[in-house]
Amino acid sequence: MSKIPYSKLLKRVRKRACYKQEIIDDVVNAFLKEVVQLLNEGNEVEIQRFGKFRVAIHAAREGVNIHGESIRKREKRIIRFKNSHTLIAFLNPEVRTNHDGEYWND
Repeated sequence: MSKIPYSKLLKRVRKRACYKQEIIDDVVNAFLKEVVQLLNEGNEVEIQRFGKFRVAIHAAREGVNIHGESIRKREKRIIRFKNSHTLIAFLNPEVRTNHDGEYWND
């Protein structure tokens, strides 16, 4: 398993979608910006057959740094992801429960 950089992901999307590079880049960037904006506004973002993204808050707390000194950690927002059953089934063909066997239009 390897990391796929954003540029390589865009290249794969361009190849699959058969549109010009500029169009795919604009659509993907607009989509990601909108997801981030919706999360920033406190919304949950659900992508059917993929999963849900939501923001969770880690409360402020006392912590210890690498020197053993007490420090105050401030509250921070993190992203939580819950995968869909379809995504799990797609990754694990032996447990697929979808009757038509179709997950995406491939």
